[in-house]
Amino acid sequence: MQADCAMSGMDFFPRQKEISLNPMFIVQGYSRSQKVIESFGSRKAYLKDAEGQITELQLVEVLKGRRGVSQALFKVSGTLLPDRRYTLHYEGETEAEAAEMQRNDPSTGKRERVYWQTGTANEQPAPDPATKITYVSNKWQMLGCGDAVNAIFKSKEGGKNEIWYKAELVENKTGEKTVFYIPLEEGKLLVGFDMCGGPFSYARKGTYKVRFTPTNIDGKQGAITQWMTFKSPYETEKAFGG
Repeated sequence: MQADCAMSGMDFFPRQKEISLNPMFIVQGYSRSQKVIESFGSRKAYLKDAEGQITELQLVEVLKGRRGVSQALFKVSGTLLPDRRYTLHYEGETEAEAAEMQRNDPSTGKRERVYWQTGTANEQPAPDPATKITYVSNKWQMLGCGDAVNAIFKSKEGGKNEIWYKAELVENKTGEKTVFYIPLEEGKLLVGFDMCGGPFSYARKGTYKVRFTPTNIDGKQGAITQWMTFKSPYETEKAFGG
C-alpha cells in the first residue's frame, strides 16, 4: 500500500499538556505550512485563557530544516497564571491556520484547538544530568513517495517530563551545519528525514558528526554531549522497502 504525503501540516510542542508558569513552545510547519513559521518575523503569536486574557509569545529563533520543515521557538512574555487553560492563537490567523491548530483530545473525544494547562510550579525540573545518548545504527528505507534516511541514537533519560533535544549535525567535508530540536520517539532520536521530509539530510558518501543538548520544556538546557561521528546512512545501509 502506497502512502501519500500531505502538502502542509503543523506540529506543536510541548506534547504534554501540563506546563509550568514560565514555559517555552515550539511551533513546527511542514511543506507549505513553513510560510506560517516564516510569518512570525512580522506577526505575533499569543496564548489566551478562558477569561480572554492574552499573553504574548516572544519569538526566540526560527530554525529551518533541510527538507521541507521549519520551526519557531517562543517564550512567554510574562509569567502565566496558575491552574489556567491556555489556547494558542496567531495574529490575523486564517481559517486554514485555525484548522491546522485543531487536534483530537483523548480526554473528550472531540477536536479542539491546541491548548496547555498550567499547574502551580514556576518551572519544570531540569534535564536529568545522568542522561546518556549513544549511537545505535543507520537506516535507509524506501517508502511510498520517497525514502527515509536516518542515523538512530538512543537516550537513557530519567524522569517523566518531556525533553527536547537540540541536535547539531555537521557534514565534516564541508563544515555545513544544521540545527533543529527533535523529540524522543520511543526512546530513539532520529537524525535525518522520512519520506515526506525532515530537518536533516545526507550526501551519498561522507562522514558526519552530531551532538545533542537535552532541553526541558521551559528551555532550560542540560549538558551538551560530545560530538559523535558516523558515516552517511546511504554509504552504510542498503535500501529496503516498507
